[in-house]
Amino acid sequence: MSNTFRRLSLAGLALAALAGLACQTVTLLPERLNGGAPPTPPALAPAPTEAPAEPAAPAAGGPTIGTPRETRAAIADQVTGLEEAAAETYAPEDLDRSGARATYTIQLDTSDTPLLWGFGWCAADPDILAQNLDAMRFEFSVDGESVDLALFDMVEGLNDNDQACRLYRAVVYNWPAGDTTLETRVTFVSDVNDGLSDYPAGDMLFTYVVTTP
Repeated sequence: MSNTFRRLSLAGLALAALAGLACQTVTLLPERLNGGAPPTPPALAPAPTEAPAEPAAPAAGGPTIGTPRETRAAIADQVTGLEEAAAETYAPEDLDRSGARATYTIQLDTSDTPLLWGFGWCAADPDILAQNLDAMRFEFSVDGESVDLALFDMVEGLNDNDQACRLYRAVVYNWPAGDTTLETRVTFVSDVNDGLSDYPAGDMLFTYVVTTP
């Protein structure tokens, strides 16, 4: 199996209602989880705890981050992922590395268009995944305001290549007029090896600029 993408992508991963953790350094690219093959349902388990019952806007006038229940419903409805809706595409080798930087621009026609936002990580087996996660930090923000990780639905399980994976995802809607900037930062506090590749200490930063009339 080729080590195509460590980052999990919502664009090809989660859109099929738990039927696709994509093999990407998990920020929404299906190649990573499945080594380039079309995703099929992995053995995924939803997080045992539920986030607050009501959705919460991360900042005054900002978009709404849906609850995990809303997110799972959005996935079942095959809501589009941020990367999939963007004008830009990037090669896996440019994204699946420490120091990766990518900016995506998304133009929406209406403010009520829902989009999926998330990131996932896979490793050769559950023990290595746990070690990796201990050395990683996941940060999500909207217009510079931190978003509580508890608002994201979290699933863990095996992908089609029997890799152990964790994926965070959230549905976002009620976009304000103008530009909204979402950021996903993944920090390697120390060097990480996922059983296939090395990731030196550093970070990955993925920026999404969503424009609504």
